[in-house]
Amino acid sequence: MSADQLLDADPAGLFRQHHADLVRLAVLLVRDQPTAEDVVQDVFALPHVKSGGAARPGEEVAYIRVCVLNGCRSVLRRRAIARRAGRLQDLVDQLYSPSAEAETIRAECRQEVLTALARRPARRREVLVLRYSAGLSEGTPRAA
Repeated sequence: MSADQLLDADPAGLFRQHHADLVRLAVLLVRDQPTAEDVVQDVFALPHVKSGGAARPGEEVAYIRVCVLNGCRSVLRRRAIARRAGRLQDLVDQLYSPSAEAETIRAECRQEVLTALARRPARRREVLVLRYSAGLSEGTPRAA
């Protein structure tokens, strides 16, 4: 067995020998150095790669390369889903965002309530705030 074959059979040796090339490959796909490094590291952390049992002898690098490609595809798929979810949220926000008129009416109503509340004596104000803001009922006992 040659030194190269011995190195290829050892996952740590494979990592040292091919890490930079695999990261470059991943960067080309995910366009992000830290994510590419994470993908390659995750591949080498897989149990079947650590044991060296997933690929036929002499095909370890090809197998790991395919694992890196699959990891990159997963990253890209998650990013696409996140983008779609973000666009969907933007659409929901546009559909359900109140108009300027509705916001003005709401602000005026709020100001009327605050003005009316300010006219009440302090104890009444506390009762009203506790009842409607904190959701306490009239029958809630006071803390000692």
